[in-house]
Amino acid sequence: MELYAQEPIYLQENIPRWLVEPKAGIVTNAEIGIFLKKVLNFNTVDVYDHRFASLKSGSVELIAAVDFSGRSMPHKLVILSPEKSRIAYYELNSAPPHYLPVEIVDCDGDGLSEIIVREYVASYAGAETTVIYWASICRLSAAGIVDVSEDYQGYYERWVLPQNRVIQDIVENSAGGRVVRDRQIDRYVAACRYVGEKYARMFQKDREAGLSDAIAWSGSGDNQILILAVKTLREIGTSVAVKALEELVKSKNALISKMARDAVTEIKRK
Repeated sequence: MELYAQEPIYLQENIPRWLVEPKAGIVTNAEIGIFLKKVLNFNTVDVYDHRFASLKSGSVELIAAVDFSGRSMPHKLVILSPEKSRIAYYELNSAPPHYLPVEIVDCDGDGLSEIIVREYVASYAGAETTVIYWASICRLSAAGIVDVSEDYQGYYERWVLPQNRVIQDIVENSAGGRVVRDRQIDRYVAACRYVGEKYARMFQKDREAGLSDAIAWSGSGDNQILILAVKTLREIGTSVAVKALEELVKSKNALISKMARDAVTEIKRK
């Protein structure tokens, strides 16, 4: 999943007063929605929450949780950053629900806020979505939005891992003693394991963390679990992982086959 576009879109518009002189309560969600609808020329723009914060030195940005679909699903975080006579517009994919005070956070105490962006670990699938998230930490820099997650191991240890362990314990206790496993329980167990194993790959330098799970998941008949298999194998990227992905390319499941093929191409391009 592509979390963000690295480079901004520049809006050649008169900068509204509430963006030049940001102050709590000076602008409503509805007013921001009207402004975005005008400058982006979109039919539907629903703003669910907004917050002002300094994301880069010398400026204050507006961050808003926005839905462009009309389905009451704000899957976007929009950033408006005033730059002289123009506005830099950024758009990030981030899974709802949103509570911006814990998504716009100064993680290192330098006076500039980082953006916590969440994605469903096994992708969005409507009512079938497994609601387990992976959080990425992004920063606004002169180069645009950059992923700086690897600089913040402490955030994952304080917030991501403890929450994941609580959910994993609840799910695994629910599964205890069942002769026939519930499909949703299997999904949540796999998703929680994916989060812990991704942490190990990222911060403990255990490149093959999750390899045995991914190979086992590759034999699942469930889309959400198969997606976790492909993502894990792609992130591991070893010859063993590539071999497992090449088997998934042969899948009759068109989505999984394409994801596996794209993953193999990505790994071999590196």
